[in-house]
Amino acid sequence: MSPLETRSHKRYEFSIEVELVFKDEAIKSRFQKQEPRLKGAMLDISKGGLGFNTKYFVPKGAVIDVFFKLPIENDKMSSEIKAEAQICSVIPWKSSLNRVGVKFLNVEEESKKSITKFVEQNERRKEPRLDIKGL
Repeated sequence: MSPLETRSHKRYEFSIEVELVFKDEAIKSRFQKQEPRLKGAMLDISKGGLGFNTKYFVPKGAVIDVFFKLPIENDKMSSEIKAEAQICSVIPWKSSLNRVGVKFLNVEEESKKSITKFVEQNERRKEPRLDIKGL
């Protein structure tokens, strides 16, 4: 872990399926002609956003709805979490995939609690974070 961590929230590496839907109709019609929800694989999650990979090169700045389920107590899955999010980064990744980073804009209270609980239960990093934004 780099001491120059700039993210606002701790991230937990985790791999599950995510689905996304574009909010903008012009973008939606371009990407979602056949599939109502585009698929991706989560790479990590935090209280403030998540990273996933997908075969689509999605536009930075676009607003999406992202859907996923998290494992909770006794290996049960949470109900589907829906979060409105903005795409902050899109980076070509391995095997013709793109790594997409999003920040949550609007999350229902129950979903927010599930995300917070999941991240706090699974966070492994204990070292303090260096806040370089205030420097």
